[in-house]
Amino acid sequence: MQSIFYTLKTGTGRERLSVIADIVSILGVSLATALGGAFALDVNFRVENLMIMLVFGLLFLAGASAVIALFLAASSWLSLRFSANVSIRRLLLTALWLIFGALFIYVTVLIYLFLGSVKL
Repeated sequence: MQSIFYTLKTGTGRERLSVIADIVSILGVSLATALGGAFALDVNFRVENLMIMLVFGLLFLAGASAVIALFLAASSWLSLRFSANVSIRRLLLTALWLIFGALFIYVTVLIYLFLGSVKL
């Protein structure tokens, strides 16, 4: 866990993106495992609903990739812009992390509500 935080803090853009991609991959596999049981056990399975879920999943992946890219760009810009004043840079980067965390929680709740409302 320390190495993940260290890489996110001091690593290059490629290393930070690699760590975030690994985390997203683990979350994606976990979600696929959890949803796979629901798809396999449903008697009234409809292909249209599966295609809609696949489209929403791909759109979510594209949106998540865009948010991660914006986060990394904003983090790099803030680090370069406020490199002279360490306290302001840390405060702004903390605010950026909190916004990213809030967006993650919000999107997680939206996905949970969306998946709960879908009838397969």
